[in-house]
Amino acid sequence: MGEKKPISILTDQDAAMRVAVEIEYPEARHRICSWHLERNAMQHTHKPGFASEFGFLISRRLSVEEFEIAWCELVEKHGVANHRWVADVYGKKEAWSEAYFRGHFMAFMTSTQRSESMNALLKLSLKPTCKLVEFMREYHNSLYKIRLVFFEKQHDSETSTPSVRSRGLKSLKKHAARIYTKELFAKVWDEFEKEQNIVMEEYLNEDNCHLTLKFGNCEKVNDRQCVVNIDCEQSIFQCECLKLESDGIICCHLMLHSSVFD
Repeated sequence: MGEKKPISILTDQDAAMRVAVEIEYPEARHRICSWHLERNAMQHTHKPGFASEFGFLISRRLSVEEFEIAWCELVEKHGVANHRWVADVYGKKEAWSEAYFRGHFMAFMTSTQRSESMNALLKLSLKPTCKLVEFMREYHNSLYKIRLVFFEKQHDSETSTPSVRSRGLKSLKKHAARIYTKELFAKVWDEFEKEQNIVMEEYLNEDNCHLTLKFGNCEKVNDRQCVVNIDCEQSIFQCECLKLESDGIICCHLMLHSSVFD
């Protein structure tokens, strides 16, 4: 890693791993894998409804206050407020709830399923009685296949770009198609689609240098407004949703700003 320390670390709920991360990488944000959390929720509570809704809550982009309300409603609904495992996992909420990770770059990663899929792949092709030489040979073969898929996708993204045919923000869409991989561009395109339903509800010009814009969703009138702050002198744009900071892609609110002030 070029002696560069990680800023984000994703693991399962292993206690020893958590302690090791705190000691070795005290400045890194440690996140607990959402896939393991949902699986453990089912194993400990034996309530399928709670496990699935808990899994959904993990990834919801809420404020801390909204998360606390949603959590109380969830545990009361399923009668697990006093469950030991539920209380323990709630105490670690800052390590798994999206509400506490908003603004911290995670590049859409919330689970360790990529490494888990590697484990599953090896289990299918190996027997418990295999020799070390056989294990290493199969391990390298599996790793080669995974890397081959990666390089094929990388080559595809570097040598071709998705076609952009729709009207509105066409230059921005073409720019996004050039700089993002095709898989990531699909996520950017989702934001372009959402932008169609976003409307500017309030515009505050404080001193000709600092602007505050408030956006709403015309299809979801009960949704709270999303605030965008702009420093014209420094060319700094920050949206309350913090999608750019969290995921590395522009959000639908900043897209609408670009179309209005283009």
